[in-house]
Parts: sequence; C-alpha cells; structure tokens
Amino acid sequence: MCILISVLVQYTFVWLNRAFSDKPENTQLTSNASRNVALVGDYVLFTCIVGAAKPAASQYRFFRGNTSLSSPTEGKYLVEHIQYPNQGVYKCIPNNMVGEGQEATLILTVQGKHCLLNISVYYCQVFSLYV
Repeated sequence: MCILISVLVQYTFVWLNRAFSDKPENTQLTSNASRNVALVGDYVLFTCIVGAAKPAASQYRFFRGNTSLSSPTEGKYLVEHIQYPNQGVYKCIPNNMVGEGQEATLILTVQGKHCLLNISVYYCQVFSLYV
C-alpha cells in the first residue's frame, strides 16, 4: 500500500510539474496604431500576446518607460485621447502562477493631425471724409 501511494504521489508531482512548469514566453506587444504611429486625439489599444505558458498567463502589467500604467489586466490597455506626452516606450509583462514572464516592448510615436486651412484675406480700405 505504501509503495502504491508513493508511486501515485511521485506521478502526481511529475504531472503537476509538467502541467504548471512554464513562465510566459515569446511575448509580443502590439497596438492598433498603424506602424505604432498615433495621431493626437486618437485612441490606442495595446494588446499583450503570449506565445507559450503553462498555465496560461493570468495577469499582464503595462508600463510606459518604468512607470506602471495599470493594475494587472487581462492583456489589454487603452489610452484615450492621445497627446504628445503619451509618446514613448511601452512595455507589458505577463504573469502566471509559475512566475513573471518575458517582457515585450513597443515604441509609440505621436504626431499632430494634418489639417488643410482655407484662409481668405479680405482687403479693406479706410476712407476719410473731409468736410
């Protein structure tokens, strides 16, 4: 009986070790901005994608530079009404119960919206009347 229990415990340990053994790897950070260039006033949705993890990544943290942007999320981070200070290096770090995974970075560039102005110049003449 003891041998059978010992074998079951060892088998269970090996199975658990294989089932829950990998931190998140092959992480990619993407955005909806074309070529990662956003226009002032637009929104940018960042998505953190993990290529492999056992178990699957359960939390994602987002950063701009070294500043944390949010509490752990489910892999998405939204920046609304983009302004020039939102430009910079963004980073996501996935986590699962095994530990912190491989980080991924993306450089976001912010540009002004292009406008065409129609400027009309009116010429005014001042008349003086002398009586």
